[in-house]
Amino acid sequence: RARLAELDALLDTEREAAARERRTVGERDEEIEALRARLVEAMDRDAVPRVDEIEHRKLRWRARYLESRVRFLEETATIAPAPTTTPAPQKALPSAPFEERRPPALPAARSGAADDLRQIDGIGPRVESTLNSLGVFHFDQIAAWTPENVAWVERYLAFRDRVGRERWIEQARALARDTAPGRRRSFEGEYV
Repeated sequence: RARLAELDALLDTEREAAARERRTVGERDEEIEALRARLVEAMDRDAVPRVDEIEHRKLRWRARYLESRVRFLEETATIAPAPTTTPAPQKALPSAPFEERRPPALPAARSGAADDLRQIDGIGPRVESTLNSLGVFHFDQIAAWTPENVAWVERYLAFRDRVGRERWIEQARALARDTAPGRRRSFEGEYV
């Protein structure tokens, strides 16, 4: 009897739901049209931002970001941290401005093909991309770096003493000799 009572209650709820669902097709079409009209009205009220407004917001954000980045670079380039201890005597660098110590750059790779700088231990894809953006594409460019150039690159890449520790210049000299015109170079067992 309890099971029959449960089934009767379930049947009653199904009948009520079916009665609620008995609407004519016309009523449903009217409801759909009303929803469409509300949607069009909302779009007319600029509820959805226009493409040019979105682009304007992006450009404003980019301008603010670039201004803050320039301020940061100007502050870090001119302010040196105060030494906490007496520094060890070092070889004095020329008092040239920060930009003058930047390594010589090329506008593009010679012959349209850059050397694979990742062959130097310590240079990965990201560092190679950064060096290429600085105009450094070839081993002989790295091999010709002066101590001032190394200091500039280490400061730019935020690598403290990494260029010297990983011997980038010596590796670049060796690779520059191996890739010199007229010399054949072995690459993974094949001659190139």
